[in-house]
Amino acid sequence: MLGLIGLHLWWQRRYRSLALGQAASPAALTSAPGMTDVFADMPEGVLLTNPAGIIEFANPAFCRLFELAKDPRGKTVMEAIRIHQANELVERLKEEHSAVQEEFMLPGLDQRFLQVNGVAIREKQGRHRGAILVFHDLTRLKRLENLRQEFVANVSHELRTPLSIIKGYVETLLDAEPDTGSLSHRFLRKIENHSDRLAYL
Repeated sequence: MLGLIGLHLWWQRRYRSLALGQAASPAALTSAPGMTDVFADMPEGVLLTNPAGIIEFANPAFCRLFELAKDPRGKTVMEAIRIHQANELVERLKEEHSAVQEEFMLPGLDQRFLQVNGVAIREKQGRHRGAILVFHDLTRLKRLENLRQEFVANVSHELRTPLSIIKGYVETLLDAEPDTGSLSHRFLRKIENHSDRLAYL
């Protein structure tokens, strides 16, 4: 999100320097000196659209992310990547005045997850001039999270039966121990408490 804010502020400054009180075109903004160098080495996919939702700029990471063989400039987001959620986000940004974040899964046999942060570019008067979208590949993080959840679920399942047996034996021994102040009673209570803690994991 911080990277998106930085891009937004950079483009706003570039817009003001080019506009000089007039309506600068998105093409002029995207062809500004140094812009390609700024975005080329970014690991995140960066997409800039004009007010009509037409792609004016896409960095190499964006093209790799969606395996695009041809330059997507001049196309709508829907025409370029066929992702309804991304296209809807571009349309939504025409009305939004703050940053928007979405997550979605790419269609295909291998599940891939993306997070998209988008922000509209507006003139001081509020007129919509385009949008910046930054695409983050969350696939690795999602897979690690799924592995963690599966591990916890498996451990919980494997522990449930022995814990139930331990708790049953402890309760039986506590019932048979009338002296609540004895050392064995205190040990049994500790076993019971720790068994309960494990059961709640």
